[in-house]
Amino acid sequence: MKAAWALVSLVLLTLNLRAAITGVPPVLGELQGVFGLSGVELSVLTTLPELCVGLFSALAPALARRIGTEAAITVALLVLTTGLVLRAVPGKGALFAGTVLAGAGIATGNVLVPAVIKRVYPTRAGTLTGLAMMLMSVSGAAAAGLAVPLEQAGGWRLALVVWAVPALVAALAWGPLARRPAAGPPSAPEHGELSLLRSPLAWSVMVFMGMASLMFYTLTSWLPQIMREHGVPAATAGTMNSVIIVIGIPSGSSCRSSPPGCATSGRSCSGSPR
Repeated sequence: MKAAWALVSLVLLTLNLRAAITGVPPVLGELQGVFGLSGVELSVLTTLPELCVGLFSALAPALARRIGTEAAITVALLVLTTGLVLRAVPGKGALFAGTVLAGAGIATGNVLVPAVIKRVYPTRAGTLTGLAMMLMSVSGAAAAGLAVPLEQAGGWRLALVVWAVPALVAALAWGPLARRPAAGPPSAPEHGELSLLRSPLAWSVMVFMGMASLMFYTLTSWLPQIMREHGVPAATAGTMNSVIIVIGIPSGSSCRSSPPGCATSGRSCSGSPR
C-alpha cells in the first residue's frame, strides 16, 4: 500500500463515517410526515445506526482477516453507499433497510481505520488517529448543518442520498488497494479475548466509552426534533446540532502526538465517540 494513496483513502473513508447518521435527525419531522412514522418507528429509526455500529463492529475483524483489511473497507463503503441510496427509495421498508446497511458499513469502517493507521503509519498513529476523529466530526457537523437546506432545495430524498456520492468516491479510492495481497489486522494473542474480559481496565474503558456514545448520539439524534417542537425553525435546529458536533472537534484534534508507549502498545487516544 503506497503511503500517499493510503493517506488520501483514509481521509475519504473517515469523512464518510458520520454523515449518514447525523444528517437524518434534522429532517425527522419531514420523514415522519412522508412515511407516516409512529413515535416508536421514529425512535427505532434514530436508534438503528447505533445498534448496527455495536453489532457489526464485532464482525469487522473477522471479515478483514478473511478477505484483507483493504477489501473489507471497500466492501464496507459499497454497503454504505447502497444503504444511502436505498434510504431514498419510497417506502418504510427501504428506509429502515437502508439505515441498517449504512450502519453496517459505518461500523466496519470505524473498526478498521485504527488498524490501517497502526499498520501503515506506526510512528504517527496518535497524530493520525486524532486527525481521523477530527475529520469524522467535521463531516458529521456538515451533514447536520446541511440537512435542512438540502431538504428545502430538493426534498427529503436529496437530503438523504447526497452522502452516497462521497461514499462511492471513497469506495473507488479503496478499490485499487483491495486488489493488492490481502493484509488482515494483527492476530489477537492466544487467550487475548479472555484476558480482556477479566481486565478491570477494559471494563472501565468499555463503560466510559459506552456512556460517552450514549450521551453524544442521544443528544444529536433528538435535539433537532425537540427544538422544532418548541417552535425553533428547522434550519436553526440543524445548525445547532452542527454546532454541538463542532464543539467536540478541538478535543479530537488535540491528540496530535502519542502518549509514551501509545504507538508501540497499539493504544490510541481520541476525543470523539466511535
